[in-house]
Amino acid sequence: MSDFLLQLFAVLLVASVSKTSPNVMEPPVSASTLPMSGVTLSSCAIPEVSTLPILGRPFFMCYTRGQVAAESRNDPSFTTFNNETTNFPFPCRYLLTHLKQELKGRKRAVIGECELKIHAFNRRERGKIVTHGADISVKVTYNNGSIVERSVRKYGTAANGVNTFGINGVHAYVPDGPFTPSVDVMYADAPNKVFLKCKEDAANNQVVFEFPACGIRITFVPYDTVLRRNQEQIPGLSVGVNCAHHPVWLSNDEVIGLAPTFQGGQLLSEIVLPGLTESQSLVNRAFTNGAVQNQPDASAGCAAATTALDTCDDTSREDAYKNCFWMLLEAKFIKCVSKAMLDPAVLFSRCVDAWCNNGDCASIVTDLAVCDQVRNSLTELDDFLNGDSCPY
Repeated sequence: MSDFLLQLFAVLLVASVSKTSPNVMEPPVSASTLPMSGVTLSSCAIPEVSTLPILGRPFFMCYTRGQVAAESRNDPSFTTFNNETTNFPFPCRYLLTHLKQELKGRKRAVIGECELKIHAFNRRERGKIVTHGADISVKVTYNNGSIVERSVRKYGTAANGVNTFGINGVHAYVPDGPFTPSVDVMYADAPNKVFLKCKEDAANNQVVFEFPACGIRITFVPYDTVLRRNQEQIPGLSVGVNCAHHPVWLSNDEVIGLAPTFQGGQLLSEIVLPGLTESQSLVNRAFTNGAVQNQPDASAGCAAATTALDTCDDTSREDAYKNCFWMLLEAKFIKCVSKAMLDPAVLFSRCVDAWCNNGDCASIVTDLAVCDQVRNSLTELDDFLNGDSCPY
């Protein structure tokens, strides 16, 4: 059967299912006719059908045939380009992916190369760590030597369905910024059918960075600080890569979005450090991969944790994660210390410093006493307050 007939069959299959299932995606409608309360979950968010052709893309997890994708979600969790998912309680900025793609023009002719570097950043929100935004830089080099550069920072939150986005862009390849003074980053090369867009999709409550000629689509759905668990759309960040553009994956020892194994990437099990879990190893990689911490609402604990972890050896790092990692993971603890104006990332960095660099641990015990009322429900906190989680 030809590729055309296969695709036609898949489209007909989606259409036939949509007649019987209210959860199958319908084409997105205009913002004036679809309030956020009218958005419902769609079949494209289900992995087993996500490879089918999609009619519209109202959710950040919508992909088309031939794409691989990485996702950051608010649980917090992270899904690599190998479709492996793990807890990712990381409250800072990190390198999500770095790659080169073929630049394709009309009739899919290769007319150059695209280099893309994508950072994502998270922040605290009550007892959660949520996806706050992304920094995207692209350098396009045409075969004739012409160069086009764009960088954009997109971030924000929502409140009861009303989005507050920040979108700042510059005409330069600056993965770490600055992203101001901001200009329109849209690029149009109509003769070659090369178009770049970064826009708010109001109908679907998301910001989209789309560069089809480079085989890239990045979608951000903000976390709703009012609706919270009642938010009908899944909040987070998605990076979709079209493999028809023959990606070359770069910075493989630094990225959090591990590249596909069939293209030379790694599984989570292959980056595990001695004595650490997959989740802990991924968080450690994020802290130590050298990402600049210049994101909005950046925690002082981000840079401090990097400094502390750089002093660890294998043994002290294992001890540090055993005794400190819960500070980034336990929602009840994060909510409690945040109310007391304490930053869990700073507490984590101080705890690591105690285990890896003989830092002061007694003062951490003193600070954690503000959460004495929840110690009975958190074994790790109780151990700390009893003095059992300090190295001396």
